[in-house]
Amino acid sequence: MFWKLPFGLVLLVLLLVGGSYLLPDDYHVERTAVVPAAPVALSATTSDLHSWPEWTAWSTAADPEGAWEFEGAPRTVGHRMVWEGEVHGQGEPEFTSLTAVATARDGMAVDHGAYHSTGGFDLVAVEDGTEVAWSCGGESGMNPVGRWMTQFLDAMVGPDFVAGLEAPTAMWASAAGPAAGPAASTERG
Repeated sequence: MFWKLPFGLVLLVLLLVGGSYLLPDDYHVERTAVVPAAPVALSATTSDLHSWPEWTAWSTAADPEGAWEFEGAPRTVGHRMVWEGEVHGQGEPEFTSLTAVATARDGMAVDHGAYHSTGGFDLVAVEDGTEVAWSCGGESGMNPVGRWMTQFLDAMVGPDFVAGLEAPTAMWASAAGPAAGPAASTERG
């Protein structure tokens, strides 16, 4: 009778690991909002990592003991932020491509490089301002725990994107003038 418990646990682990390989290994999280501001003003904010602790869900208000460090010039490929805190853990977004106004793409490493994703912002002028699409995506590879985690990322990260997109309109609209970024699309590895 006692042998049933260990056998049951082993069977459960095997089912969870085996079942993970039936799940998709990729994920995509995206939220959109129309913001009453010009694309150029929003681009100045979304492509400057120094401003992210002010308006994203990973903010100084939510994690007052957190630490943020920045490398590279804002609005340029290679601009990088490293944060670490009790609430948000650790992350490292770095811009890998930018256009003058329309898009900013970043690569993200989380938990000291254990997890990687790509993401960014797409800005499209609409009648009432700018439609902002904030997205991230990636692959979990062969890691069974990662495959299970990707099933919950939309529910975990989506609300954080919504919180950032609902940043006070005044902050978005008062963003700096034309982005001082490259005139054409640039890419980095």
